[in-house]
Amino acid sequence: MKQTRMFWTKMLLMLAGMSTNAAIAQGDVIDQPETMPIAISCEGLETPEARDQCTAEQLTLHVVEHLDYPKKARRKDISGLVIAQFVVDASGQIRNAEILRSPDPMLNDPAIAAIESMPTMRPAQQKGKNVSVRYVLPIRFVLND
Repeated sequence: MKQTRMFWTKMLLMLAGMSTNAAIAQGDVIDQPETMPIAISCEGLETPEARDQCTAEQLTLHVVEHLDYPKKARRKDISGLVIAQFVVDASGQIRNAEILRSPDPMLNDPAIAAIESMPTMRPAQQKGKNVSVRYVLPIRFVLND
């Protein structure tokens, strides 16, 4: 189990250069705020780069720990990259998680559940005000022997 978790961590850290999506729905979600959302455990770090890297790592580890690979998908040898999207809203809550691309619908619900279980973050800011930011997160489902 620990070996599997480490594999997932490495895979997700390679892929999880989490990026913002340029889609601005109704003016309430912006693309690149002055300051990005920060994981609460990363707030004390000195530089924005260190906070961003720590936040990406914390979110990736959270997904790794909370992602359940469906047994039915394993039995059917279903694997691949799920591209998910979500918003960190102006209160720091994770909202509007959805799947943009998936190799199989069986992988969608576990990916959404892992994202929706993420802890509250310090929200992004623009001109001193909290704002919502959309993220895209790749999640790789890999079958291990």
